[in-house]
Amino acid sequence: MKFQKLLRAFLAAQTLLAPTKAQIQAPAPPGLAPPISPSDRIYTGDQTSNTLTVIDPSQNRVLGTISLGDTRLSNTLNPQYIRSVSSHGLGFSRDGKYIVSLSVLTNTVTVIRTADNRIVSQTSVDRGPHEAFFAPDNTTIWIGTRGVSSVNIIDGINGTLTHRIPTADGPSKVLFSPDGLTAYVNHIRAPVISVIDVASKQVKYNITGLADTFSSDMMLDATGYTLIAAHKMTGQISVVDVHARRVIANITTGPETNHPNFAVVNGTTHVFCDGCDDSLDLVDANSLSVIDTMRVGQEGHKGLGLSVVNRLVPVLSSSGEQLHSNGAGPPQALITVRQTAGLDMFQVIGRNLRLNGSHTASAVPVCEGCGGGNVRIPLVTFTASTMMKDGCGAAPQVLAFFKWFGVYEVGSLEIVED
Repeated sequence: MKFQKLLRAFLAAQTLLAPTKAQIQAPAPPGLAPPISPSDRIYTGDQTSNTLTVIDPSQNRVLGTISLGDTRLSNTLNPQYIRSVSSHGLGFSRDGKYIVSLSVLTNTVTVIRTADNRIVSQTSVDRGPHEAFFAPDNTTIWIGTRGVSSVNIIDGINGTLTHRIPTADGPSKVLFSPDGLTAYVNHIRAPVISVIDVASKQVKYNITGLADTFSSDMMLDATGYTLIAAHKMTGQISVVDVHARRVIANITTGPETNHPNFAVVNGTTHVFCDGCDDSLDLVDANSLSVIDTMRVGQEGHKGLGLSVVNRLVPVLSSSGEQLHSNGAGPPQALITVRQTAGLDMFQVIGRNLRLNGSHTASAVPVCEGCGGGNVRIPLVTFTASTMMKDGCGAAPQVLAFFKWFGVYEVGSLEIVED
């Protein structure tokens, strides 16, 4: 978890002392955000361990975790399971009293009181809740539900679904303007930003011209004039002037661009984006250098003392030769292996592959007496069935579950086009 997530979680804590009528988000106007104090807290959503990690930013110290249920690979496949699974997006109320966590597998919204970290309510909503924020009233929560074509609104205190606002297909996140009068919604199946009047709960208009259809995340700057929409699949961002109601730039930023945020560094506004990682980095905004790293629950739940491996590997031909770039970039894949309480989680994200082509990830076992380096074991076969903007194939998230750590050599990971 890099700088932008630190900013977003840090600002959740900062609202404890901030005015309730203005959302404090990076970059905060000069003089508005107070200094970090021992009463502030940072929260992270830990998707695999199914927890929220609570951090004291004044000491850069992990205080503990809030459990929402079993880990992803425990007994969550049981149809009788009734707790929340796969903690993901976090949003906060402007008065700093509540934080909301979305569980993307069980379609549940959990509201937590920040004073004592106790659960206030849990509400079932429509399919695929992803990102949400409290409305300016500090009570109702607007939720991007990716599996449908509407934004859900709930009463976060009573735990009841109150409204559905029709939008374009696959709303992904909801943000509010600093004055609280307007809501902005991006989507994963429509290249538009829907602009909603908060009072009437109706879409006023859509901003078109985004760089790609799939927009995973977005953020507003402190002025409320500029919105950055991230396009994770194509490695781009769309820069939107929300007052002019138009896209003013589409910028290529690199693979897995996600979670944009703003920061003012030496008087200049910077935009930070990242892909998914498994730790929380503390960054000196002046030198732009990492000065501390904390192990938190996150995807690999390193805070629980378990391991995670990340490897960016080229994709080879069936004869073992490295495939060449087709203009969009070299065929490659990011492989992440996360140790869990049960089977380890093996994840592949592939880019610039042959569309609808079959690919196999493999590795060499470490065991003695079983062939060692002479044996290559196929681990998972997948198809690059998602079309990228240039016509290449992609595999956004391939998951497999088996024992990895202590069984296979990390350096032997390989992906071959079948």
